[in-house]
Amino acid sequence: NRIASEKFPNTLYEVLSQKKPTQFASWKHRDSARPTEKEYASIYSVLNGETNILREDTLYFATKKLTRNLDVKIDGHYFCYK
Repeated sequence: NRIASEKFPNTLYEVLSQKKPTQFASWKHRDSARPTEKEYASIYSVLNGETNILREDTLYFATKKLTRNLDVKIDGHYFCYK
């Protein structure tokens, strides 16, 4: 959603490595990550537009609500829109 938003950079790399706001703290550990086949399948499904879990304007997530507008809570993460 951030790539499609005018408020954020236009590429996945730029969104993930953006300094302000820093959203993806684990990005700096990307070289040591060992995603499973299931995680890769989920990633490709989202990037290829095969699934739409969140509203298109949902841009933020955290372990607490970042805006008043909650789209969905998945496990311990709140996905919010403005």
